[in-house]
Amino acid sequence: MGTISVTWPSDGDTIDASDLSTPGNTIVNAINGGLDSNNVSAGGLTPANLVSGTGTSWAWQSWTPTWTNLTVSGSTVTAKYIQIGKTVFFKLVVVLAGGNVPTGAVSFSLPVTAATLAGSAGEIPIGEANFLDSGSAAYGGLVFLNSTTVAALKALNNAAASYDTNANMTATIPFTFGNTDEIHAKGTYEAA
Repeated sequence: MGTISVTWPSDGDTIDASDLSTPGNTIVNAINGGLDSNNVSAGGLTPANLVSGTGTSWAWQSWTPTWTNLTVSGSTVTAKYIQIGKTVFFKLVVVLAGGNVPTGAVSFSLPVTAATLAGSAGEIPIGEANFLDSGSAAYGGLVFLNSTTVAALKALNNAAASYDTNANMTATIPFTFGNTDEIHAKGTYEAA
């Protein structure tokens, strides 16, 4: 942002428009439009300093997950995320159609590369999942970080209530999937 200098008039001086070499709106635009990474240091702007409001300019973005062991062509997929600083929030919904069902342990690509965390791959929970057996029941689950780019869906219980620990979501876990069944997931993680 450039330097603005002002020469103040003395008492009794008459000022007209020709005396002003920089219009007022140019000064306002320079000040308000000059906030960028070149003049705001990292950490210099904190959430406590942000103006409260509706946040309408911070829109969620769509992304197209790459799926492992789930074909979604013909199904309805809504996947959105927002990144605020190093924190990524994501949500997705899949409504199965066209005979699409899981063929093994299901995972999906993350919208933004995650930070590397200590711990066993596939065992770091970053969110929750919900599996809806259309017209029948809903089953809880979790979203686990498999790697810095992939998350896995795991069920916590199944229709037969035969396990209490998390198990990979598959064609029959937590129930036998079919058309109009739904997969919901949401979570939060640290970006790389």
